[in-house]
Amino acid sequence: MKGFLASLLLITAVAAHAEVKATAKLQLPKSATIGKAFTATVVVTIPEGWHAYQNPPTKDFQVPVTISTKSKSLVIKKVSYPKGMMKEFAGELTAVLEGTVKIPVSVVMTGKPGAGAVDMNLLIQICDQNSCLRPAIVAVKGSLKLVKG
Repeated sequence: MKGFLASLLLITAVAAHAEVKATAKLQLPKSATIGKAFTATVVVTIPEGWHAYQNPPTKDFQVPVTISTKSKSLVIKKVSYPKGMMKEFAGELTAVLEGTVKIPVSVVMTGKPGAGAVDMNLLIQICDQNSCLRPAIVAVKGSLKLVKG
């Protein structure tokens, strides 16, 4: 019976962690000029009691928040990653991001006038005081009107 209860507790703990995840949305201007840089903002929400690591991370083994794209019509020029707050975990100070975090991304789009799709990926690993979940890629998408320059 003890083995059954221990297994049930472990399954419950794993299931509870499986439901925890960071979310992200994209804030865009209504329109952008083809070939000119504009700012898109990735708004990341980290669940209460959890944190992610700043980019660049404090320690080499940490997985930092990272924004990328595979879109051929979108070029990321610069990502302005926010500086994390220094907190102590396992006796060591490290810079972490918590709560809602805004990440400005300078991008340039190519293509023809009309609707333009903005597709980015957010790589994030969230951790609590005791453990880290596997790194996850969160798709961040939106659209705007592309106009001729």
